[in-house]
Amino acid sequence: MPGVGFIDFDNDGFLDVYLVNGKGNPGGLFRNNRDGSFTDVAERAGVTNLGQGTGVAVGDLNNDGFDDMYVANGSTIGDGVDSNDGPDRLYINNRNGAFREIAVAAGIREEGFNTSVAFFDYNKDGLLDIVVGRWVDFDFNPANAGRDVVPGAPSRLYRNNGNLTFTDVSAQARIGNPRYNTWAVACFDYDNDDDVDVLLAYERGPIDVYRNNDDGTFTKVTEQSGDVNSYGAWMGLAVGDYDNDGNFDIYSSNISDLRMTRDASIPPLVVPPPSTWDNPRPTLFRNNGDGTFTETSRASTNSQFQQFSWGCAFADFDNDGWQDITIAMNLAPVGVVGLEKDGAGPGRLLLNNRDGIFTDMTHAAGVVNLGPDGNYLDGRGLAIADFNKDGAMDIFLQNVPQFEEQFPFGKTLIPGKGKPKFFKNQGTGNNWIELKLVGMGRSNLNAVGAKIVLTTRKSKQYRTIFGGGSIYGASSRIVHFGLGDEKRGDIEILWPDGRRQQIRHASANRIWTVVEGHNPSVEDLRFENRDDQRGEDR
Repeated sequence: MPGVGFIDFDNDGFLDVYLVNGKGNPGGLFRNNRDGSFTDVAERAGVTNLGQGTGVAVGDLNNDGFDDMYVANGSTIGDGVDSNDGPDRLYINNRNGAFREIAVAAGIREEGFNTSVAFFDYNKDGLLDIVVGRWVDFDFNPANAGRDVVPGAPSRLYRNNGNLTFTDVSAQARIGNPRYNTWAVACFDYDNDDDVDVLLAYERGPIDVYRNNDDGTFTKVTEQSGDVNSYGAWMGLAVGDYDNDGNFDIYSSNISDLRMTRDASIPPLVVPPPSTWDNPRPTLFRNNGDGTFTETSRASTNSQFQQFSWGCAFADFDNDGWQDITIAMNLAPVGVVGLEKDGAGPGRLLLNNRDGIFTDMTHAAGVVNLGPDGNYLDGRGLAIADFNKDGAMDIFLQNVPQFEEQFPFGKTLIPGKGKPKFFKNQGTGNNWIELKLVGMGRSNLNAVGAKIVLTTRKSKQYRTIFGGGSIYGASSRIVHFGLGDEKRGDIEILWPDGRRQQIRHASANRIWTVVEGHNPSVEDLRFENRDDQRGEDR
């Protein structure tokens, strides 16, 4: 179940890519060569991670100006062997092109099957904390145990102590639900009260909403949050504002109600008939601005054909000023690969029509997830970024290896079934603005939790830098706006520490670096004297 994260690990101003691979296969850290090509430097950087890799989170945990990584691992599903594919890894950037692994020394012992991970600052102390999405505490043992008897595993919150150690504060913060198994995590201010909340997407359950009380604790308000309190097998979470109303919406992918068993008398995986599915489709939830969400996907995304889906993201792919949606699709273990006649899908790129409706442009845009034999692949982890700095958002998609025999006991790997896809956006000619935010004072350096408003002559757009999102993925934190034919805009930033900053008449087609409290520039920021700057601002 491979993931993908964008990280500028060497601070050269160009985004590199970290690929999480499966059991026994090293992860890959691909350095951006600035010419459209990448070179794998994972071994030299010390981040190969030979565990059963799943998700990755990227961020600066010690505020030294260099991004670090958390790589989640998981036990092997259904093989009847005690978990030995972990533990999770915490890689701290040494600022010389290499990392050191410190998870145990840092107080993090995660040895079960974990999925997605998010960095965010829940207590506004300027340090990024960690939410670990957990699926199960142990491997299935004995071998006749099945997925339908998997116990829940509450997700965990680790508070950053400021000295590269972390404390599990899940119980005192009142976060994590022991009834369910978590696949996706998203941390953002859903109720616009200026602190960062947590949403957890579950298999065989709802999407739990944990409202931040701004006192180090959370309150679970799922039952009062509208349609997110719906049964599903929610796999991914995208965060965006598709209707430009200033309230951040979510899009959640879904693989329906699967059941796994190791009973030799029936197939390893059973898919109940569609008539039994409560909500088999990926779902668009509109934020109503009152703490509730309303499901709008039946009318807005024509999503009845999208039944097995994973990584997902909002982005303005055509730079028209309205956020679109992309999702990964299929599930090889139950035969949902091939073509439409086989129940499979090409992945989706849904373009926003600016009226609450989306149009499927997957084939026209050339983002079909095809294998070498002309059949669709099994896409899982997904992340987005403008990797070549041309103002057009690109898509990186991780695919799952496929075998001649059914998961998890496949013996012969099918060539080409599992190679990732990197879809480079060719652009539309529309204008754009991108922002690289650097927090100072009491804000975390990555500005996670910041909210940004762009105002042009014709409209307003809203963005936030959120933690987590998609599934297994870490998209770029650089904030992207499409402008259509507008050539400039006014920008207002609400920083995580509450400070407001305005930029008047920012020119289009530039990547602006904005340091909190300082004038913006179009040059990439360097961090040699950053510690002194933070000391002055504090």
